[in-house]
Amino acid sequence: NALDCVRCSPSQLANGIAIWLTESQEFRSVENLALGVLRKGKLFIETRFLSLAQALEGFHRATTQTVVADKAESRRVRRIITTALKTENVNADLAKRICDSMAHVNEPNFASRLTELCGRFSNTLLSGMKIEPTIFVRNVVDTRNFYTHAGSKTAARQRSAPLSGTDLIFLNQKMRALLRGLLLLHLVIPEEQFSKLLVRDATR
Repeated sequence: NALDCVRCSPSQLANGIAIWLTESQEFRSVENLALGVLRKGKLFIETRFLSLAQALEGFHRATTQTVVADKAESRRVRRIITTALKTENVNADLAKRICDSMAHVNEPNFASRLTELCGRFSNTLLSGMKIEPTIFVRNVVDTRNFYTHAGSKTAARQRSAPLSGTDLIFLNQKMRALLRGLLLLHLVIPEEQFSKLLVRDATR
């Protein structure tokens, strides 16, 4: 279908292929996840949502070197916590879980990653896609947290209700269009060459 295609020049195509073939190994797992969810049509909406959320988070991690705290400071805090756990003779399994959770303290959270990804597009395009970043990010994060912790007391106590039914289908469309646009930007295809396509994908 011509409406689903992005038209580009031979040089743009060659450059895009060169970028794709020279990606690091870290990008490959994200590539497989992203292409898998973009190509597969018959998935439960909750499964599609979780796959899209994971692909967006992984794409940001693979393409962005972002830290939220000074590395030296985070290491100092981790040493303090490790020492305190040993001093208090905390159960080994619990101590390991606490230390493991500290390993990611220097990384941005999911909401920050989504906000930064939305920021890669113009406000005009986001508006056409019916994406208001603050609301979009909150809906994705709240729904991801609910389904990730489904059946737990954490999910039951969650303040914001997760999206479901038609609302989740429309959210999936926006996430899918956003992921597709991010991949195209990564291949150095200008936004104006695919903006109409993304608007159609996000709102049809």
